[in-house]
Amino acid sequence: MDLLLYALVGIAIIFISLNIFVRSFQRDSRLVEFADTLPGPRTVPFLGSYKSFYFGEDSLKTTVDFLRKYGHVYKLWFGKHLVVGLSNVEDLETVFMSSKMVAKPKMFQPYHDIWGDGLFTASVNLWRKNRRRFYCAFANDRFDIYTTQINDVTRNAISKMQSLINEREFNAWDFFVYLSFNVITRTMLDVKEDFWDSETVTKFHQSLSKAQQISFERMCVPWFHIKFIDDLFYRRQLDGIIDSIFQFSRKVVNYEKYGKNANFQTDSVRSFVEIVRELLSVSKGCDEKIACDEIYTVISGGTNTNASVISFFLIAIAIHQDIQDKLYHELYDVFGDDDRDGNQEDIRQLPYLDQVLKESLRRFTIAPFILREVQDDSKIGDRIFPAGTAILISIGAVHFNPEYYPNPMEFNPDHFSPEAVGKRHKLTFIPFSAASRNCIGQNFAMLEFKLILSSLLRNFSFHTTMKMEDIKLNMGSVTHCRNNLNLSIKTRTRKTFYQQ
Repeated sequence: MDLLLYALVGIAIIFISLNIFVRSFQRDSRLVEFADTLPGPRTVPFLGSYKSFYFGEDSLKTTVDFLRKYGHVYKLWFGKHLVVGLSNVEDLETVFMSSKMVAKPKMFQPYHDIWGDGLFTASVNLWRKNRRRFYCAFANDRFDIYTTQINDVTRNAISKMQSLINEREFNAWDFFVYLSFNVITRTMLDVKEDFWDSETVTKFHQSLSKAQQISFERMCVPWFHIKFIDDLFYRRQLDGIIDSIFQFSRKVVNYEKYGKNANFQTDSVRSFVEIVRELLSVSKGCDEKIACDEIYTVISGGTNTNASVISFFLIAIAIHQDIQDKLYHELYDVFGDDDRDGNQEDIRQLPYLDQVLKESLRRFTIAPFILREVQDDSKIGDRIFPAGTAILISIGAVHFNPEYYPNPMEFNPDHFSPEAVGKRHKLTFIPFSAASRNCIGQNFAMLEFKLILSSLLRNFSFHTTMKMEDIKLNMGSVTHCRNNLNLSIKTRTRKTFYQQ
C-alpha cells in the first residue's frame, strides 16, 4: 500500500512538473506564425535561440555577425518569448514614435525586480508621471551649478592622478568609477562626501555589476523563467543585492527624514534628490520604496556607464596619438596656458572634442540594445507585428552598419564631421536611445564627459600598450570590457605642437 501511495505521489509530482514546464514554454500561436516569416538563428525546442544571443566571446562580433547573416530584421526565441531584432532606421523611427510601443516587455521583469519603479523600469503611466516631475533636475537651468560641481570633483581626481605619472599602466575603469560616483552623488544627490577609494563605492559597484549580470541571465536563459528554478538559483542572491544597493539610497532619501532643514522651492532649479524628498514630504504618490528606486536608478545610470565612457574614450585616443594631439591643439586654442576651469561656453568652442566623444560612444556602444513591447498589432515596415512581440532595438547593429558608417570597426572621428552627419538619418546615432523614453540625463552626461575629458587632457597625455583589437566587449544590458583597459599617463607639456 505504501509503495502504491509513493508511486501515485511520484506520478503526481511528475505530472505537475511537466504541466508547469509546458505552460512556461507554451508559445502564442500568432507569434509562432509571425516568427516563421522571419530569418534568425536555429531554434531549439522549448528553449529557443537564446544561446546565439547570450553566449558569445565578444558582443561586438555577435552584433556584426547578426547584421551580416540576417539583415535588419531577425527573430530570437527566449523560451516562449518572441524577440524581433530591428536595426533599420526607418523601422526604428516607427517604433520610437508609436504610443503603442513604449512599454517594456514581460521578459524585462528581472530588471524590474531590482530597479523597481525607477525611470528605467517603471510602468508607462508611472514613467510618464515621474519623467515630468524629474525633468527640471536635468534642465539647462541647473547646468551652471553642475559645471562648478563637476569641476570640483575633477580637480580632486587630477590631484590623485599625480601619483600615477610616469608609473606603470593602471586599469582605467577601476580609477574612473570613483570619479563618476563622486560626480553623480555630488550633482544629483547633493552629497558632499568624498568617496574616493571608499568602501561604499566598492560595495555599490560590486552589487551593481552583479545585479546587471543576474538580471541579464534571468531575462535571457529560458529555464530561469520558471519561478521555482529562478528562486532556487537566485532568490537569496537577489535579496542580498537589493539590500546592499539600497542601503546608500535609503540614507540619501531619508537624510534626517527627507532633508535636513528642507526648504523646498517652487522654481525650476532643484536637484534630483530635492524633488524626491519634496514628493515624499507632501505624499504626492511617492513612497520611500519608489524614492529609493529612483535614487538607485540615477546612481547606477551615472556610475558604471559613465566610467566606461570615460575609459573607452581615453584608451581610444591613447591608441590613436594623432587624434589626441589634434584634441590638445583644439584645447590649447581655447585655454592657452590658463589653468582655469572649463565652462559651458568653452565646451561649445570644442567641436573636435564633440566629434571624438561621439565616435567613442558609437564605437564602444554602452547600451547595445533596448527592449520595447508591441501592445497592439502594429505595422513596422511592410510587416504587421502581433501584440506581445518584444522589439529588440539593436543600437550596436545601427552603430556598426557600413551603410551608415564606412569602415565601422575603425575609430574615426570624421564619422561625425558636419558633412558626414548631414548625410545620415538622425537615428543612425542613438547612444542614449531616442524619442520620449530616451535617457533623461543625456545632456547632463555630455556636459559631464566634456568637462572631465577636457580637464584631463589639459593636464596629462595618455598612453597604452593596447591595440584596438585587444578590446573585447561583453554582451549585457551595459557593455563592459572583458579585459583591463590599461593606461599610463605623463605630465602634459603646455604648448601647442600639432601640425595639420
